[in-house]
Amino acid sequence: MSAVLQLLLGGSSDPTASGTNPETLTTLGTIATGGYSWRQAMIAGEAITYKSGLHRVVTAARNLRVAWGRGEGSVSRVYPDIRVGLEVHGIVYPVHWAGNRRLTTSPDMQHAISDPVPVQVEPGDTIYVRSAWPAGSQVGFYSASDLHTSGNAGGDLSGGGTLAHAGGSPVCPLGIYGDTDPTKDRGVLILGDSFIQQGWARGAVNAHGYAWSDLGVWLEVIPRDRAQLANRLPGSGAWPYRAALAFHSGNDSASPTETQQALHIAAWRMYRDAGVSRVFGITIHPYSTSTDRWTSVAGQTTRLPPDRNIHPFNVWVRDGAPLDPTTFTPVPVGGVGVRFGEPGHPAQGFFDCHAATAVDPHSASVWRVGDGTSTTGTAWTNDGAHLTGHGSDMLQQAFSAWLETNDLTT
Repeated sequence: MSAVLQLLLGGSSDPTASGTNPETLTTLGTIATGGYSWRQAMIAGEAITYKSGLHRVVTAARNLRVAWGRGEGSVSRVYPDIRVGLEVHGIVYPVHWAGNRRLTTSPDMQHAISDPVPVQVEPGDTIYVRSAWPAGSQVGFYSASDLHTSGNAGGDLSGGGTLAHAGGSPVCPLGIYGDTDPTKDRGVLILGDSFIQQGWARGAVNAHGYAWSDLGVWLEVIPRDRAQLANRLPGSGAWPYRAALAFHSGNDSASPTETQQALHIAAWRMYRDAGVSRVFGITIHPYSTSTDRWTSVAGQTTRLPPDRNIHPFNVWVRDGAPLDPTTFTPVPVGGVGVRFGEPGHPAQGFFDCHAATAVDPHSASVWRVGDGTSTTGTAWTNDGAHLTGHGSDMLQQAFSAWLETNDLTT
């Protein structure tokens, strides 16, 4: 089949050859790995700069769409017009936005979903998102290992640029969506703050074969409403994700425990109201000071606050985050209420991050070191609140083990 005919008919291959009947692909969902993360390298444009981000297709889909926006919530900036193309099977399909070839930007870079691109993909296919912008722009993109170096197979994405680190606010794909079989939805949304940005959550989710977007943002508090997420997710209507990892960490830890409980409950409910059917919470990691750069247990002292507020919150989460199903107010530990996974509770379960990172998970504790059981060794944190690369690797192992017995989407 010719490339032109493929484009007109809306299939990357003959459906009978691909094995997926396009009539079963009816529901918008997230279909591929490698969604946005704010920890991206930067590129300084020359004449025209282009990049290609690699995405591995997890579930069959057609009528592909690109989500675009700005993950960073603090800088207001008007971005240059951006052109985007999807490269599938060596063909670059131009992406349009309400019929326009160039994406209209705004100071807030509000979330935008492209027009459908009439192509069908199958599990195991690769999508490269190619984007271009005028000279002098500083636009976030994927790491060098994800760059695709083949020539432009069509469309208007051509030219070159120099790879460099520079300042600027990230602008890159938030996710790849498409019409999918709703019974095979594997889309996972990762939300959180700087604690998740070493990549431990997305690394484990990626290894377990989910389609995902990591939309966590540095310094973000627990989202209070959809408006807080408007530059990353649709402001109305359903979000195209089956599950959400609500991995909000300690940026609200100065608040009383009761306030933190209420904020998490409200966020879980908001995600469910946005069409995410399975929501998972988290316990909060330790906070400590250190006399030896967190290379020993003995050299650490628990930081109070925030651990004074975090510990009772973690105990409540481990009890299933009990709440009143009528008022959605938290219930004391051991009290009568609905718990994770029970009818009337907005969340399905939780990952015990504190137990995976703390020396004593049953108290206001300090960070593990070394292999997690030793008293001295390589630091898991370099400031008492964020992970080192080693700490991220260790936490990814723990989270990956948790995923072995906790299917996120079924």
